[in-house]
Amino acid sequence: MPEATVEVQGLAVRYAELSALSDVTVSFSPGVTVVVGPNGSGKSSLLKAIAGIVPHASGSIRIDDQPAAEARAQGRVAYVPQADALDSDFPLTVQDVVAMGTYAQSTSRVHTRATVAEALAQVGVSPLAHRQFGELSGGERRRVLVARALAQHADVILLDEPTAGVDNSAQQTLADVFRALAARGVTVIEATHDLHGYASRADAAVVLHRSVIASGDPSAVLTPEVLARTFGVEA
Repeated sequence: MPEATVEVQGLAVRYAELSALSDVTVSFSPGVTVVVGPNGSGKSSLLKAIAGIVPHASGSIRIDDQPAAEARAQGRVAYVPQADALDSDFPLTVQDVVAMGTYAQSTSRVHTRATVAEALAQVGVSPLAHRQFGELSGGERRRVLVARALAQHADVILLDEPTAGVDNSAQQTLADVFRALAARGVTVIEATHDLHGYASRADAAVVLHRSVIASGDPSAVLTPEVLARTFGVEA
């Protein structure tokens, strides 16, 4: 799997008159990078801009030497939303949802089934394969959507609060999955509020509050001084 670097330069995202991101310049390399910040700081907007879900008012996003749009068209970018985008009554089984991640690949049905089975096993939801997606709990749906991203075999995986509503055991399973992806050279970008969990095990951290407050090694970035300035509380 090729390694990918995501380069964001001077990014601005606006919703009508509201500025969500302003002049964001940051680089994401292979490994796990956590993006932290208070509610409304632009974490989700940053991931959505990289995923091509929201347009940016200015700036650029590149995956290696490609414009992000080209990389996305090639299936190099996978995205797990904060709130699942599928209606709870959507008439698909779990394995059908995960198979969506393989649509950009030219593979046989046998290979697709194997890819789906592997992704489900990785996140610990193989017994749910034939269940209707809409029947699952919020935490189960979250893991299924992570499995869909794994099935895509993308170079860049964007995760917006992937452990929201997920129990402690499943959180550890997902953490191990993300570390394994990083070890294979995948660029994992995760928006999270969990400063003491994922953040402490990440390769890099970005503190965001509509613009980049700090970025780099977590031990140098997630300091009491930076977090107090960003969140307004002692950490």
